[in-house]
Amino acid sequence: MNASPEHPEPRCPAPARGGLLWLGALCVAAALFFEFLWYARRPSDQGMVFAVRRAGFTVTLSVARYEVLATVAAAAALASVVVAFVLARRAVWGAGGEAARGPLWRLAAALGALIVCAAPTYMLIGWASGKLHYFAYYDSRWYRQMFFRELGLVSTARLFWLAGALALAAYALARPWKGLAISRPLDGVQRVPCPVLVLAASALVAGLALGVSRGMLRGEAHYNDAQGYYFQAKAFAAGRLWSPLPGGQEFFDPRVGPARTGVVFCFLGERWFFVAPPVAALIYAAGFLMGVPWLMAPLMGGAVVAAAYLLAREVLGPGAALLAMALTALSGWLVFNAAEYLSHVPCLLLMLFFMTAALRALRCGSWGWGAAAGLLLGLGALARPGTALGLCLPFAAVWAAWLLRRPRQAWLPTIAFAAALAVPLVGLLAYNAATTGNPLLSGYQMVLRDHKLGADPVLVPGWRWRPLVGLANFLEMAYRFDAAIYHWPLPALGAIVGLVLFAGVKRQEERASPLLLGAAGLTLALVYTRWSNVSIGMSGPRYVFEALPLAAILAAAGLVALCERLVARGFPPDRVRATLTLALAGCFLYGTAVTLVRELPQYRSLHGVDLRVFDAMRAQAERPAIVFIPVPLTTAGSSKLVAAVARNDPAIAGPILYVRDLGEQNRKLIAARPGRHLYRWDEASFSLVPLGPDGTSAAAPIGRP
Repeated sequence: MNASPEHPEPRCPAPARGGLLWLGALCVAAALFFEFLWYARRPSDQGMVFAVRRAGFTVTLSVARYEVLATVAAAAALASVVVAFVLARRAVWGAGGEAARGPLWRLAAALGALIVCAAPTYMLIGWASGKLHYFAYYDSRWYRQMFFRELGLVSTARLFWLAGALALAAYALARPWKGLAISRPLDGVQRVPCPVLVLAASALVAGLALGVSRGMLRGEAHYNDAQGYYFQAKAFAAGRLWSPLPGGQEFFDPRVGPARTGVVFCFLGERWFFVAPPVAALIYAAGFLMGVPWLMAPLMGGAVVAAAYLLAREVLGPGAALLAMALTALSGWLVFNAAEYLSHVPCLLLMLFFMTAALRALRCGSWGWGAAAGLLLGLGALARPGTALGLCLPFAAVWAAWLLRRPRQAWLPTIAFAAALAVPLVGLLAYNAATTGNPLLSGYQMVLRDHKLGADPVLVPGWRWRPLVGLANFLEMAYRFDAAIYHWPLPALGAIVGLVLFAGVKRQEERASPLLLGAAGLTLALVYTRWSNVSIGMSGPRYVFEALPLAAILAAAGLVALCERLVARGFPPDRVRATLTLALAGCFLYGTAVTLVRELPQYRSLHGVDLRVFDAMRAQAERPAIVFIPVPLTTAGSSKLVAAVARNDPAIAGPILYVRDLGEQNRKLIAARPGRHLYRWDEASFSLVPLGPDGTSAAAPIGRP
């Protein structure tokens, strides 16, 4: 297609196009250089050392010199982004175009968001106070060192990549070419029925997640919280709400000792159970009953893609919804989380359905959709209460405004919503009463009820949350989320926010604004600023993982708006689509390479769990047996105990019992579970050591794995 006579194609002089090409090439070269420096760095407490061992090349910079280098490089990279944006805008819209007359606050906000997402600004707060982090050895010096390391290498490279992408994309738009070779296949994809595309995208994510789950994690839990869901799901599948406690709490509780891990199990009297609400564990329990527990999370990961499409269709319409679905499905972060026994994917699935049902209730005034929204929100709260609260706050505000403005239309859906919401909440009260004995106290609350508000008992004594900690948490979540969502070479979240601010997003007639979803992601982050940390795990900040499809929908809205503005400016639609497709393809190819080379290998021993240990124990132990595991006084040692304890039979009567080695106290457990072979795990020889009847005397190791 060509430009219409009413909107002739803009003409960019050849020298200007050449300048964009050279600027883009220089910025890409600079980005590659700083990425090379990142991989060539060597650990050093004094400054920074870069070394290429094969070439025998080593450069050592003092602390002061490296800080100067990092500051100058980051400033140059940020300046290159500004220059590339100005030149690209002039090439596309001209010096006096509509973009030049846009409000300056949008440009300022976009620049601020870019800095927050691309630079480790949260470390500046730690540098100033030195007391933000919960580990005692984190001080001002550590924050300063980490800030300049990230700023001078990671942030600089990502900003140069962004500048190069802006310049090269503008060059591709300004260059007279048709783009049919790329646009025509896109037309072919659009002719495929939507259900087929949705099914294919869902199957892709489910298949990849299943490959990670079975191929890398072997279908077993690794992450600490996943161990808890894994164990509780087995208990539910066995018809139990809790497990007995033979011998005493010390054999099973990973939080006993000076180096405790996170809150995983609640111990009350003679019973113990996982601290989280029951919905996620119930879903995984269904998998245990069917003999395929490892299949549930990948299936839900695929369903998240379909749910994201439905939500995007409700907000953007069918065309843009396909783009949002693709942006959701192409996130490796979703694949990794859908491979583990965690509550994030179940909660995300329920909350996406809740948002869709709530928007349809607001649009149609249907009591059925209102009831569905209430039920789904309640179930989401039973998966992750904090996440459900954060995501629903903007919807609650819109619903309240609707009830005030149109009470006749809204009262019946509101009553249906409240009644349906009460059903899972009543179930939660009953579950609490059955496990903790108090319907108003969950297992998590029981564990923490004796600690002061704002204190973190797992971490440094005396550490307390402060507003400054909340600000640092918010900034870190933005920085980590930006990197985790796609692993693009450039700041993904910063680019999405800038795209929305610059191109704008159109609200479809009788539909909610896409900005409502952005507000939900923002309130989700704000809710979790109250926590002690942002919980970096599963390739990103777990607490805000559920904002992933919301960011994808916002990105789709911004890309569609930008495409429409460029076409209205006179650029051929085929060229516009081809240019944006090439830009996205380049980012995703880079992100895929990073995921395969850097992220995927880490999942073979996720969270320090080595499944070969349990293979060796099962191969060497005569049944029935008790394996006593020495636990080092470290957080890593406690985490390994979590993995061992979670592999017990829920009745604590399985062929092999995995417990902490307590020396002389082992007699208590031996008396509670008599008639078993006794072993101690020896990490040095990677084998079991037979023990005498008292559980303390040892013979020689009995074998190797």
